[in-house]
Amino acid sequence: MRKRTAVISLISLLLASTLLSGCSAGNGSGEVYSDTAFMLDTVVSVKIYGVPEDEARAAVDAAFSEIAFCEDLLSSDISGNGIDRLERNAGSAYTELDGGAVYVLEKAIEYAELTSGAFDPTVGPVVALWNIRNGSGYVPTEEERAAAAALVDYSKVLFDGDGRVKLADAGMSVNLGAIAKGYIADRVKNLLSGMGIEHAVISLGGNVLAFGGKPDGSDFIIGIQDPFGPTGEIVATVAVRDMSVVSSGDYERYFEQDGVRYHHIMDPFTGAPADSGLSGVTILSEKSIDGDALSTAVFVLGRNEGLELIESLDGVECVLIGSGGERTVSSGLKDNIVFR
Repeated sequence: MRKRTAVISLISLLLASTLLSGCSAGNGSGEVYSDTAFMLDTVVSVKIYGVPEDEARAAVDAAFSEIAFCEDLLSSDISGNGIDRLERNAGSAYTELDGGAVYVLEKAIEYAELTSGAFDPTVGPVVALWNIRNGSGYVPTEEERAAAAALVDYSKVLFDGDGRVKLADAGMSVNLGAIAKGYIADRVKNLLSGMGIEHAVISLGGNVLAFGGKPDGSDFIIGIQDPFGPTGEIVATVAVRDMSVVSSGDYERYFEQDGVRYHHIMDPFTGAPADSGLSGVTILSEKSIDGDALSTAVFVLGRNEGLELIESLDGVECVLIGSGGERTVSSGLKDNIVFR
């Protein structure tokens, strides 16, 4: 069940216009309908352009149902789902997973291999150890961090080719939080396209997927969150169509203890929050699942290695904000970004 909310300011990346829950305006090609909900542990929004309100409302409701289905499928916090059973069977037996979960896990392994483990879906034990949520968390000892990090190894995720997966060692677990929202955004786009929607913006917290451009032929203008400002304050804007804009940063989820701030993006190698000199990473890509995984990987890799990775990939661009406010933009994006 989705929880409606009026906290629209939390949708920090969507700047095309102010989102109003359940609103419609205009007619014909200028008609706009949007709605918001609290799902995926964040505020999500779907905004439809250029169709009558009844059709747009049905499309948005279908989108929210799809998001809820995928959340049940991929969340690490739902007892009894495939991800939970995979953890329970770690070190002993194969687990049959839904095809969507297998696909996401296979994509996660691809990015783990591409980044030599900077992105690793088996970081679950580390994420669970720190337990960062709702402004609280736990600071583990060095021994605890080392023990959790020792369980992180994407090469020990085994596929039998028939929809079953096994974690080779007891104590292992996967956490798909760094790639799931991208997959879900892509699924929602495909769903809406199948319903005849040609112009829409999907916002899943730090993941924004715009497709079709606006009905008048103009691009969507998407804002990039300032890592050092309040939610909704932007550092730059980009004009996009048929493009995903995914941001990750140390400002998203964190807690403070003894004057130290600990954020949620974990370094698989150290078992602790990544300390790469970056505060914010934004990835532009055609598919949101790619941008989602890459935003985390680049944050862990840091400016130099992260930029080198992005420059090696076709159709992918990035904006990097250093912990001291330094700005780095990939070569293909320099003419399509406006800093504030």
